[in-house]
Amino acid sequence: MPLSVVVLSGKQVSSAVTLPRGAARGFAVACASNGTAAAIFIEFALTSGTAPFQRLQRSDGTGAYVVHSGTGDAVGLVTSPPSPWLRLAVSSGPSSPMSYTILETAL
Repeated sequence: MPLSVVVLSGKQVSSAVTLPRGAARGFAVACASNGTAAAIFIEFALTSGTAPFQRLQRSDGTGAYVVHSGTGDAVGLVTSPPSPWLRLAVSSGPSSPMSYTILETAL
């Protein structure tokens, strides 16, 4: 079941969403073309989708995991989510709402 996630105009984070099958499966984030260059990050909460949220880091320890950086038409993959509660964050607030789709994978 796909989840639709929106980052509202002028905001830098989406509302929290819950993965339907919990943290047992990986997921993909589809970034549609939106005409505004931005870096897309994933932030996880450890309890019930409420703050604090922590930004997902690269497994090699070199900084934040970037789902995509650019104007869109890309898919990023998270193979091992640390929790089922997440939100998306962008590097700069969009001038109009930006929509993303989260799809659980078979991994």
